[in-house]
Amino acid sequence: MKTIAIVGATGLVGEKLTEILQDKLTEYKVRFFGSASVGTRKTFRNKRVTIENCESLTCGGIDYAVFTANEEVALKYVPELVK
Repeated sequence: MKTIAIVGATGLVGEKLTEILQDKLTEYKVRFFGSASVGTRKTFRNKRVTIENCESLTCGGIDYAVFTANEEVALKYVPELVK
């Protein structure tokens, strides 16, 4: 199963994207990442999931990533994920 990372999952755009993905792309595992919201939980597909620290993005296991976070976060992590 492929994994999609949503970076900035608790911001306005991240919340809307999460809402859209609830019933779509069900063949993918979705993981949520943030900075200020690390450790908080949200409901996704009727399960409680924990917002992970962005630092763990580069540990592997991510097939696709969608960045809804600010430019600073994207500049820090996108180059590593592309490798």
